[in-house]
Amino acid sequence: MRALAALLAVGALPLSAAAAGSPPPPRSVMMWLIDSNRAGPKIPDSPQIWKQRIANVAAHRENLTAVSPCIYGITASGGFGGQSAQRSVVPYVPQYAALGLDVVPLIAGPPALGGLAALLKSPDGFIADAVAAALKNNYTGYNFDNELRGGPDPKSWSGLTKYAAGWIAFLDKLAGALHAHGKTLSVDIAGCCGWVDTEHPEAPAGHCAGAFASHEFVATTCAQYKASQLDIVYGMSTYTGNLNGPPIADPRDNTTVTW
Repeated sequence: MRALAALLAVGALPLSAAAAGSPPPPRSVMMWLIDSNRAGPKIPDSPQIWKQRIANVAAHRENLTAVSPCIYGITASGGFGGQSAQRSVVPYVPQYAALGLDVVPLIAGPPALGGLAALLKSPDGFIADAVAAALKNNYTGYNFDNELRGGPDPKSWSGLTKYAAGWIAFLDKLAGALHAHGKTLSVDIAGCCGWVDTEHPEAPAGHCAGAFASHEFVATTCAQYKASQLDIVYGMSTYTGNLNGPPIADPRDNTTVTW
C-alpha cells in the first residue's frame, strides 16, 4: 500500500495523537456525499440543503482532504455503472472541488454475489470504463465501498472466502491502471484493524466482535490490504466523537492498516 492514511466516511472525527517522537504517517479525512432523499421517497434534496452542506464543509475545510460522491457502483453483470438514486449529487461536485478537496467518487459493491463473480471473471471492461470516466471528469481517483460481508458467526462468511484473493487482485489491477494516469484508488473497510470506538465499546468502528475481528468486507484481511497497491484504506466511523486509532509508532505492523 502506497500510503497508510485514513479515517472515515460521512464525517470528520478526531484522530489519535502521534506517539511521542514519531512523525505521523500521511493522513486523509474523507466525507461521503449522499442525497438523503429527506424531502420524501425518491425526491432529491433541495438546492438550499446542498448550499448549507457546502457552506459547512467550507467552514471546516482545514479538517478535510477529500470528498467521495456516492455516484457509481458495480452492476449486477459486473460492469461499471452509475447509481441512479444519487444522480442529483453530481451537479454539486464541482463546488466541493473548487474548495481544493480531492474528488474520489465512491464505487459501491454489487447488488449480489453474481455481480462480484462476473467482475472478477472479466474485469477489463470495468477498468477501462472507470479510467475513462476519471479522465473525463478530472477525478483524483476512486473510493470503493464493497460491503459484501457475513455476520458474527464465522460460518456466515464461507460464501465470500473464495472471492477474497480475487477481489484484492482486481483492486491491484485497477489501482495500476489509475496510477498510470496519476489517479488514486482507495477502499473503505469496516475498520476493525485497530480502531476502538470509545463511546460504543460493544459496537466499535467495524463492529469488531466475533468474526468481524478477523474478517473484512469480501472476507479480506488487514494483511491483504497492507500488501496491496491501494493508495489509502479508509476505516469507517460509527458516528462517534471519540474514535481512537492504534499507536502510530509502527503503523506498518501486521494488523494496522487504517489511519
